[in-house]
Amino acid sequence: MTKKHWERDGRMVCCEAASLKIDKRYQRELDEKRVKQLADPEVWKPEKVRPALVSERANGDRYIMDGQHTNAAGLLRNGEHWQRHCLIFRDLTPQEEAEIFWTQRAGSRALCRLDEYKARLFGKEPTVVAIDAVVMTLGLQVAGYVAADTIAAVNALEKVHYTGNLEATLSVLKDTWGKRGNRASRSSKTREGCGAYSAVLIRSVSLFLKTYSEVLDRDRLVQQLLRYLPADVETSINSLYNAHGHVGARERHGAQKLQDIYNKGLRKSEHMLEPFVVRNGRK
Repeated sequence: MTKKHWERDGRMVCCEAASLKIDKRYQRELDEKRVKQLADPEVWKPEKVRPALVSERANGDRYIMDGQHTNAAGLLRNGEHWQRHCLIFRDLTPQEEAEIFWTQRAGSRALCRLDEYKARLFGKEPTVVAIDAVVMTLGLQVAGYVAADTIAAVNALEKVHYTGNLEATLSVLKDTWGKRGNRASRSSKTREGCGAYSAVLIRSVSLFLKTYSEVLDRDRLVQQLLRYLPADVETSINSLYNAHGHVGARERHGAQKLQDIYNKGLRKSEHMLEPFVVRNGRK
């Protein structure tokens, strides 16, 4: 489906706002705080409320694709009989609705990357479908909360997907820290929520694996990393990055730290990895 297709088929209709539905399979969670802010008498301007984009399905139910927060705010401000202008589209699949939802962000609150990921996945966007297949194969999931099997670092997943070693990267992290990976070190409150699948660790491990792929002993890497908590490794990477005046991408300093960890305890005759040198963002 193209944007041109659904623009051509749309028609403007005045709808009872209370009758409009939300498909939570692709929509973000309703932000109640934002709804109250929008409904505030000092903020609410009826003439500035844009028409909601709405899909009318075969059974007659109408689902909001874009505009759920203004819809909730209008109901809060005007009551259950409030009517609003809607641009209605027919003959859309739920996946096409999801595509419209995540492409229609201009002039509204930007989607966070997790919201966008959810909508792109439901809309069967090829890149996200491929990423999610890898994540699910490893028994993990993309989610916005911290647990042993969750990943919130959507940007890092997409970058490493294009690098070509997403499965290898995530499997190293999973085999290293597994169920304890998302438990932060208790030595500092600032480390709470720092887990095995943070953006820094995902990108650092990916670069490290890519750089040393021909000489690396994967089992040794896992055994060496097991001596540390993921929060402590990430803290060391950030310290290196700060100490070098933010020269080079953070994951390059991460690859340098992983090389140090890998080589620790080895003699020069025992297949030590060559140093990873960061210069102006390049090895």
